[in-house]
Amino acid sequence: MAATWLYDEEGNPIGTVGYFRDLRVVEETQQRLNLLLAASNLLAEAEDLTHGMQDLAQMMVTHMEASFCRLFLLDPEGNYLTATAVFPLPNMP
Repeated sequence: MAATWLYDEEGNPIGTVGYFRDLRVVEETQQRLNLLLAASNLLAEAEDLTHGMQDLAQMMVTHMEASFCRLFLLDPEGNYLTATAVFPLPNMP
């Protein structure tokens, strides 16, 4: 928000003028960037890709309040997707 006083010819305040700027888009973008940073850090700090992907699946379920997450990676030949991580695991309640 920005505002300023309005004055008459004699310099007396007679009102104000202001405007509001909608910052929801900025806040949503910041939330997405924070999630991307958290996911990147999680993968970078993992002992290996398998553990990192499993931790990422768990983080996404928690963050998005979802019931499950499955992450797929393209196979080395680039022909098909392979489930790399699942949360919760099938044997979890």
